Parts: sequence; C-alpha cells; structure tokens
Amino acid sequence: ATAWRLFFNRVFFVANFNFSVRVNKKSARPHADYILAQGKYKHKKEELELSGSGNLPAWAKNDPKKFWRECEKRERANGSRYREHIISLPRELDQAQRAELVQDWIDQELGDKHAYTFAIHNTKAADGLEHPHLHLMFSDRINDGIERTQEKYFSRYNKKNPEKGGCQKANSGMTRSEMKDQLIATREAWAKLGNEHLARAGHAPSLDHRNWVERGAPEPPPNMSMYHIQALQKLEAIYEKNKEIMKKIEKEFATESRQVAIFDVENREYGSRFSTTERRF
Repeated sequence: ATAWRLFFNRVFFVANFNFSVRVNKKSARPHADYILAQGKYKHKKEELELSGSGNLPAWAKNDPKKFWRECEKRERANGSRYREHIISLPRELDQAQRAELVQDWIDQELGDKHAYTFAIHNTKAADGLEHPHLHLMFSDRINDGIERTQEKYFSRYNKKNPEKGGCQKANSGMTRSEMKDQLIATREAWAKLGNEHLARAGHAPSLDHRNWVERGAPEPPPNMSMYHIQALQKLEAIYEKNKEIMKKIEKEFATESRQVAIFDVENREYGSRFSTTERRF
C-alpha cells in the first residue's frame, strides 16, 4: 500500500460511527424548520426521507411548529430549548429498515416522556454514495400526564404541587461526570440497537462506540473535522481516476524519511486552490 493509502485508511478507521448530542439554548423553531425542510429550507425537501413528531401536548397536537415556537418563547433565557441526537444511519439498511431503526430508537430513548420532532435526511456524501442521517430534537420537559396550557407547560417545576407548575426537566442537577457517563451509555445503546438491526437485515454488525484505546488501535486516529474528511474523500476519488499519474508523483515524493505529500484544502467549496505540505508518519 502507498503512503497515501495508509494515511487515508487511518483516517477512516473509526469513521463509520457518528453520534453527537447537542443542547440548544437559543432557537428551536428555526431548527425545526430546517430538519423538516420547511420555510426558508423548503429547497431541501428532496433530501428529506422521513419526518414526524410525537408526545406533543394537547395545545400543540398535530402542530409541532407551534410547540417549538412556544418552547423558544417561554423557556427561560439561559435554559435549554431542546436536545438533539444527530446520528449517521448505516448505509447497509434500506429506507424501510432505516425508518424501523429510528422508530425503535425513539421508543427506547424517549418513550412517551418527551415531545419530539425527527427527520431522516439522505444527502450525497463526498464519495458519491448516500449519507442517511437522523435529526432527533426533543424537549427536556417530562410529560407527567398533567394537562397544562402553553404558558404553564414551560414554567418552573413545582415539586410540592406539580399541577401548579410546569413540567419537570430531565437532567436537572446532574454533574458533568454524570452527564458524561450518560452520553457514553447513550452511544453504547445506539451501537447495540443499530447492530441488532444490521444483523436482522443480514449484515455484519459494524457499529462500535468505543474510542481507539478501547478498540485496541495502535495509535489515535488523526484529529480531523468532517470538513477535512470530506476533502480527503474527494482526493481519494481523484486518485482513483488518475492512478498512473499519482503513482509517478508518489515515487517523486518518496524519500528515506518517508515524507508524503498531503493536501490542505484552502476553501470550503473544494475548488481548485490547494496547497501541498509535507508531514512525517
């Protein structure tokens, strides 16, 4: 294998598991528009594979935009509006299988306790293949069966008399250590569920939430953003189309110190302006 391919393979050693949790303290309704491809984001409709909402209170029944609008308006200024799971879905699963996996995840993680809106987006990755991924935004407020108006729903929780206050928030009072443990457990739960669905569909389990040490890798993967990974994917495609030329270039750059040329993208449009640097491996 060439030095270029060794580097490329190192980058993608752990690239098949992407799971992040975000907490938003600013806007909710615009993000709901984004994941649902509505409003100023309606041009993204073709990327929307599936969407839905659930566990909404009576005053926002069948109207998720109203729920998120009221959430943004009534949650306290420095409080979280919503949490969001952003998860890459296995390419091996077809559209119906992805939908089943997502619904099982929602049932498992949220049940009937949190109002939510979800969407499966399927965009094209830099390698030309599909990139299905889930956006699941949900309120921290816990549904307790008490009917509340929108004014009361997002108000402060009253522990002594719950019916006189708003819905209690999950995760309140948790330490950073406890939140970290919760995130690790959530990532592990996703890997387990995803692998169950892969096996059910006749595919080998490929999701692994563990870090490079726990996996037994000899060294950590490069600390690269998705932006740079996508750039490398494009360069790999260029390599495949120009193998003979690239082999000649590699020979010219090969030295006793094993220096190889890599590309550093200078613009986000992946245009023609690239610079080359040399790095030791």
